[in-house]
Amino acid sequence: GVPRTRIPAAPPGKRMTELVTTTRVRSRQGAGQLCESDEEDAAAADMGEAGDGGRDRWGSQFVFVLASIGSAIGFGNVWRFPMLCFEYGGGAFLVPYCLALLFTAIPMVVLEFALGQLTQRGHVALCQHVRPGAAGFGWASVLGTFLIAQYYNALLAYCLVYLCASVLNPLPWTRKGASAYFAQVAQETEGPENGGGLVPGLTLGYALVWLLCYLGVRGGAKGIGWLVQLLMPAPFFVLLALLVRAVTLEGAADGVRALLTPDWSVFGERPDIWIAAVSQIFFGVSAGLGTLTTYGSYNGRSMKVVSSAVIVSFSNSLFSLLSALVVFAFLGNMAHVQNKPIEQVVKGGTALAFEVFPTAVSLMPLSNLWAAGFFLMLFNLGLSSAVSMTAPITASLLEYLESAPEGLLLASEQMRARLPLLVPLLVHLLGFLTGLIYVSRAGLHWISLADHFVPMFLTILTALGECVLLARKYGIVRLLAELAEATGERILVRPLGVLWGWLIPIVLSVLFFAQLYAEGARPFGGYPTWFVAIGWLAGVGPMTLALAVPALAAARRRMCPPSPGGKRLARTGSGAWGQGTRPKPTTGEGTRSQRKDSPLPAARADGAAGVTRVIGV
Repeated sequence: GVPRTRIPAAPPGKRMTELVTTTRVRSRQGAGQLCESDEEDAAAADMGEAGDGGRDRWGSQFVFVLASIGSAIGFGNVWRFPMLCFEYGGGAFLVPYCLALLFTAIPMVVLEFALGQLTQRGHVALCQHVRPGAAGFGWASVLGTFLIAQYYNALLAYCLVYLCASVLNPLPWTRKGASAYFAQVAQETEGPENGGGLVPGLTLGYALVWLLCYLGVRGGAKGIGWLVQLLMPAPFFVLLALLVRAVTLEGAADGVRALLTPDWSVFGERPDIWIAAVSQIFFGVSAGLGTLTTYGSYNGRSMKVVSSAVIVSFSNSLFSLLSALVVFAFLGNMAHVQNKPIEQVVKGGTALAFEVFPTAVSLMPLSNLWAAGFFLMLFNLGLSSAVSMTAPITASLLEYLESAPEGLLLASEQMRARLPLLVPLLVHLLGFLTGLIYVSRAGLHWISLADHFVPMFLTILTALGECVLLARKYGIVRLLAELAEATGERILVRPLGVLWGWLIPIVLSVLFFAQLYAEGARPFGGYPTWFVAIGWLAGVGPMTLALAVPALAAARRRMCPPSPGGKRLARTGSGAWGQGTRPKPTTGEGTRSQRKDSPLPAARADGAAGVTRVIGV
């Protein structure tokens, strides 16, 4: 570990790069004072090391970029992106998607990497740090990520079922047909009101997925880094091999042409194509969900941010395009064999990947080997993303509990020492138990509902909130100046400032309200009202925490009496990014929360007091 060094707090206006990396402070209930702090040496952060008692660190920038690509490239690239291209006229969907990549996704990835790296905090603590009382917004983001992980892991359970079936000879979907076999696996009911009980094979796979996610998160940054280095390279080679095979089949050119040729009429018939494209690219790069800020916080402060963001964003989109090329090439061949138009070959939706890809691997030589390799690849892709989805809420809960006052649940240091083991275990156990609805016989209906509302609405709202929080409460130019000084990169200050401060908030606001109107005019999927209402609750409900947490904090301040002597610690000043230590007053005036006769040390707004109550209550 790095020796602990006491560094005096920088006065207001100092840049965060001149401050310590991490300060962990606990507030004793009723004591009204700050306890001893635990600081890392600043040099350790720049070297990418974890100091004694500090945050985990990536082994190198290569591991960080690879882990971020692993978070971005997942099952959604192979399943969700081709599905949206299929539903929105092929090449027509690529137009808003590419615009969203350049003008919204890459700037948002830069922003989230920068925030995590410069503050060295998880997502919730970061929001509280930028704006006291904004912790509720952070909790909304990580809760939304957790909700996505629940149905996402159900899709990985399907992958495991297909992976196990790959050892059978002949492959079961070659005897029954891909559509019939998928129906046999899902055992889908006619509607969500007919639950039908759990599907045993899917339930077992779902439990295994959550166990593997727990082991990945439990290992911290080193565990995630090891996982992605092992799993990430294979998917590119598997998809390239499938693409080479696909282009040799009759009709493949028609499928590729359908993907790359825009159907301009879609823009008039389906105006929601714009928000679908933005939500897909945000979902793809994991923007607005707390994952990128959490991963960025495992960096040293000197790691390159802009170049990493560009690499991660383009890697995600190129892999999505590669997946779509494979899907549409095989769709073209299936349409040729069945003598049907491409749009009539499969019904689309969640089943698309599980109908096209099984057919594709069955056409390969040594089809059992290719089937096993493909579904193992698909599972590996999804697992790296699933780990990144449960990491933010786990890290945020750990930060909160480690800085919380001692109470009945945290009455001893022994209990606090067990938190890194217990919190991930309880989070993943809760995720498994409350997500069993997705592996029931009505599970496909619930997956479609959650996949429609959560990525489309929650990611848009959280990204919008991040831009407003940064622009209005800290300052875009100030952030970019500190980022350039810390990383040495040449930052395009003015373009990024315009994008973060104006273009992205305006675009996201317009798309959100336009989609609200569209959803009201045409309820999703023709489902019952009660079912659609649950979707709205999942997609918008977490954002109520942005209002509820500050309200609870205000109520708590009114209810709790002052500390002994009539003093109460309060946040003061605006400060800079760095977490302050406990400065000794240099004058007799103190701060607005500390009179001259106060025995308490001063507390900076973004320092000890900001971390003392991470949750904001």
